Amino acid sequence: MKTCRKTRYAKHSNQSLFPTLAPMLKRIQDDFKIQLILITLLCFVAYGNTIKHGFVLDDNSAILNNSSVKKGLSGISEIWSHSFMYGYLQQEDATYRPVTSTWLAVLYEFFGDNSTPYHFTQILLYLLLCILVLFYLKRLLRDFHPLYPLLITLVFLVHPLHTEVIANIKSVDEILALLFGVLSLHLFLLTNDKAENKLFPLAVLSFFFALTSKESAITLLVLFPFQLWFFRSSSLKATLTKSSVLFLPLGLYFFLRITLLDSMTYAEGSNEMSIYNNSLLAANSFTESIGSAFLILGYYLKLIFLPSNLSYDYSFNVFPIVGLTNISSLVSILLYLALGALSLLGIIRKWKFAFGLLMFLALLSISSNLFVKIGSSGSERFLFAPLLGFVIFVVLSIDQIHRKKKLTWLKESFVTVLSLVLIAVFTSMTISRNSDWKSEESLFLADVEKVPESFRANLLAASIYQEKADNSSSINAQNNLNKKALTHLKQVYKIYPEFEDTYIQMAQVYRNLAAWNKMKTVSEAGLKINPKSNVIIALLADAHLKLNEFADCRKYFLKLENSDDTLYDFSAKYNIGASYLNEQNFDSAIVWFQKVRTIKPNDITTNYYLAMSYFQVGKMDLAIQFFSKIPNTHDTYAHSQSSIGTIFLIQENFEQALVHLNNALLVVPGDENILNNMIVAYQSLGQLDKAEECVAMINAPSAVPSLQ
Repeated sequence: MKTCRKTRYAKHSNQSLFPTLAPMLKRIQDDFKIQLILITLLCFVAYGNTIKHGFVLDDNSAILNNSSVKKGLSGISEIWSHSFMYGYLQQEDATYRPVTSTWLAVLYEFFGDNSTPYHFTQILLYLLLCILVLFYLKRLLRDFHPLYPLLITLVFLVHPLHTEVIANIKSVDEILALLFGVLSLHLFLLTNDKAENKLFPLAVLSFFFALTSKESAITLLVLFPFQLWFFRSSSLKATLTKSSVLFLPLGLYFFLRITLLDSMTYAEGSNEMSIYNNSLLAANSFTESIGSAFLILGYYLKLIFLPSNLSYDYSFNVFPIVGLTNISSLVSILLYLALGALSLLGIIRKWKFAFGLLMFLALLSISSNLFVKIGSSGSERFLFAPLLGFVIFVVLSIDQIHRKKKLTWLKESFVTVLSLVLIAVFTSMTISRNSDWKSEESLFLADVEKVPESFRANLLAASIYQEKADNSSSINAQNNLNKKALTHLKQVYKIYPEFEDTYIQMAQVYRNLAAWNKMKTVSEAGLKINPKSNVIIALLADAHLKLNEFADCRKYFLKLENSDDTLYDFSAKYNIGASYLNEQNFDSAIVWFQKVRTIKPNDITTNYYLAMSYFQVGKMDLAIQFFSKIPNTHDTYAHSQSSIGTIFLIQENFEQALVHLNNALLVVPGDENILNNMIVAYQSLGQLDKAEECVAMINAPSAVPSLQ
């Protein structure tokens, strides 16, 4: 067999469309070390610019805000006994990926929230995966041209579709699942080729690790028997019998899921299964569901051949809901039916390219939304593993056509040159796309331009502009940024008017722009979506307060009083007191500010307003008591001391009046109101020289306007 393989390709070794490439390719073909070096260099060339990137998207829920992962090594037992997002949600969800979380916990133990080591190790893991793919393909495709495994690996390595998986640390679950999956396939093949049964337990263990990295690895199961069927002289019955042992790790995986998790699927109505995550849930019929799913699947095929305008988000409403009569959907259905028929015919006739096609279709099926609805309409990461099968399919198809049709131009050299061109183009596109993933700001603002019809992309872009506005010290910049946020929020409203958070963010933006009437209008609309939303109620009440509509303000703040959330309870009581204070209903203001003190007895602003209210109703002792609680570091300290001085002046306690008036003057030198009160006190005490000094200070150019 080995002699036959050498003879077969010896006749092509000196034939090339580009003869100058032949010596270099021959050397690469014959030297495995050069191949490894080439893969390593290309991996870091393509993805090296992600090393300094930050955490983005799901990195927050998987790492930064995940209590289980943040426990580091001590959290591993918790990780293996709970779902993937337990540390973030504090409740079980439908995913069980302990290998992935364990990997992240180990990284957190040593590197904390420093993103650079995470990105570096992400590239190393991906490099390890690609090297393993090369090993696997060299064994699997041993009867084909020696360069095919390398070319397939390199095209897979640099394909721009993989930028999401490599640049987004949470997507290490995709890398680990495929890494352990390919390792299991390779060990299974070695067991068959070398009759070394001692490797078989390792193949079984690797498959278990693939499943516990990400559940989508279950679809790899179909590949174990078929790799022997297509590439070895095994009968289908024998391969199925041998592969049946792999149901052991599969059974263990499902046993752990059923035992540890509350449910096997996403709960209806949960965030993961909402329309804005998976637009297919908006389908009104089975035909619309199928038609829309195939519309997305057709787009996947386009991305494989033309990976441009890539986006982190393909949620509602990037892909419209369509029926089976939609042209794009219909073309996609016909294409996939053709691919499915070709794979079935290939199985019957043992066409080796059909293995790649079977891998592509099998690995894609679990995220296709055809058989079960998942938590997303679509994503580039869903093509991560399937793409390997598709590249195998394309390369082996060209080889099959060449050998059957004897086309002189369609030979190994053509595959080589085509692959090299693709590798060069894809590498450039990957490097460029990586820059978008540097931060959430760069990613969200870049991608919203590519998918302007996306609900989530607009919502997150608006959040970025709001955050930038909050951090800006320039009023003009703040207004411009808030207006940009508003533009995207209006688009969100247009796409999905039922989403509650849109109204919240719009009301907050209008508040920042001091557009109180618009803030009120938006809040009222939001309250129709969710009449029990404390956030919207608070925003509406605040808008009424700013518009001096005090009765309506109290109407809504009263809904928040005694809320389980202390923050809302405090805000309600405080603002009701403030509304009475604005109406100069000081007795009612005192009642509500005293209620505030039952929650926060040392709140400075509350004590200040309480003191002012007592002052207005003539309860001077209580006014002095609460004015005295204001520390000298607070903005109201000077006025508080001045007020105490005024009270003592009224009570003709001139010495005490001067003590507090001087305290105030130290904070605001030259204040006319304070100085005038000090003149009265000094004159009353007969200290006319001191009184004259105060008069001189009032007439001095450095004098400042009165506090009152």
